[in-house]
Amino acid sequence: MRAVAGLRRTVAQMSEPGQKYFKLRVYVAGKEHHLVVWDGVRDYENQPAIEGLAATGQFGAKVGKLGIVQIRNGRIGRRVFKTLFPTFDNAVLWTRNHAVYSAIVNSLREQSDFSFEGLTS
Repeated sequence: MRAVAGLRRTVAQMSEPGQKYFKLRVYVAGKEHHLVVWDGVRDYENQPAIEGLAATGQFGAKVGKLGIVQIRNGRIGRRVFKTLFPTFDNAVLWTRNHAVYSAIVNSLREQSDFSFEGLTS
């Protein structure tokens, strides 16, 4: 299995302060999955606005089976992707705070197209 993510280059600011998210697509075995990195602001106090994200099409045409994972630190590796996909259709990485959010988004931007070889389902 091979996963490739294509990133959108913008970080969207929703109407309320602190509701930032970053969206990307992950392809596993030819299937597109949508992944949203959500800014938890401080100790997960800012919960993901799932209904708002779904209503604006951030998970594609259909939300499907959605996984929500809390992320404590700024490192994200292949284990997270291997666990999420193909188990879920789409996922939200809910970061602990703004510093973790920024670290993950910056890391993903640096790898604007990345692949993980050797993933097995």
